[in-house]
Amino acid sequence: MSIGDNIRKWRELRNLKQSELAGLVGVSDKTVSSWEVNRTEPKMGMIEKITEALNCKKSDIIGADEPVSALREEQDIKQDLDSIMNKLTRSGYGPAAYDGQELSPEAAELFRDELAIALRRLKLISREKYEPHRDKPACGKHVVSATPLLRAAHAEPDASEEDVAYDNAIMNDENF
Repeated sequence: MSIGDNIRKWRELRNLKQSELAGLVGVSDKTVSSWEVNRTEPKMGMIEKITEALNCKKSDIIGADEPVSALREEQDIKQDLDSIMNKLTRSGYGPAAYDGQELSPEAAELFRDELAIALRRLKLISREKYEPHRDKPACGKHVVSATPLLRAAHAEPDASEEDVAYDNAIMNDENF
């Protein structure tokens, strides 16, 4: 696959629009479009920004090593999320509710984001158990970046300072 194809796949896995990715990396949405249709390719410094924004490895974008397994994991998570959210919002069980109140679209999106974090963590735990040497750098610590998922309490305009502090603690936890 080309760099442009990989950027598009990872952007779509993260449920981002071209304009949203463009804002995260500091370019125009036309530039992102140009990459994705393989008209131009980003320079290595920009690839680093792209991988940070998409929470993936450089090899996932430039097409080296193991992008297939990482991409497959993300596709599995996306499929699981879609299935769970479909059951919560469209199934015969009725709409998802908390304390008798139907979840707002914002609350449902927040729930989806938090569930995605939990599913990624479960994948990591499973990988540590069944593939203990995969993804471990020489120092023996896993490299996990949850920065693009920093949307929990921060996404809610009326979030308490305690909720925001809790989110910050999770995001700064080296063991996460």
